Amino acid sequence: MCKFLEYIKTNPEIVILGITTIILFFTAIATTKSWKTSKNVAGIQLFKELVIDYRSSEMLHAIVKLKDIFDKCGREKNLLIKRYIEMLKEDPQSQLHEQRRIVTHFYSMMALLYVKEWIPNDMVHTNWSEFDLRIIPEILVPIETIAIPRLYKRPDILQKKYPKTVKNMMKLYNDSKKLSDLHE
Repeated sequence: MCKFLEYIKTNPEIVILGITTIILFFTAIATTKSWKTSKNVAGIQLFKELVIDYRSSEMLHAIVKLKDIFDKCGREKNLLIKRYIEMLKEDPQSQLHEQRRIVTHFYSMMALLYVKEWIPNDMVHTNWSEFDLRIIPEILVPIETIAIPRLYKRPDILQKKYPKTVKNMMKLYNDSKKLSDLHE
């Protein structure tokens, strides 16, 4: 022990290096905690904005319109795609396309924030159940991956497996389905 103390006395830079390393270590911990806290606060703010968007009359009208078309097609995805394309060809200025975009962009944003863990999973699944998210695989994915590429004559889009936004939306839906199955 005495040799160690003597070594330190003769080499004070070792002490300074040790203290600097300890300070750096605790600074890294504090910075990480601060970043996580900021991310949580930002996530909660983003979540509030999602809820406000979801509760808007414009969103409600758009979701109801898409679900209504799906129901009128006997809940058949192929008929939905066909009908969607026909409706837009009949009236290219139709509000249907804009309504679909509003709903798709909302769920895409929610899914991205969910996948990137910016919004707490329990908050998402408490407010949007598997039933609420069913619009993703039943309506949005078929329109986004089949109807839109056909409508705009973009077979190159059809050949891709799924765009990242669709994968994120499906992850959100599948996770909600797993939670729903656990509670049954």
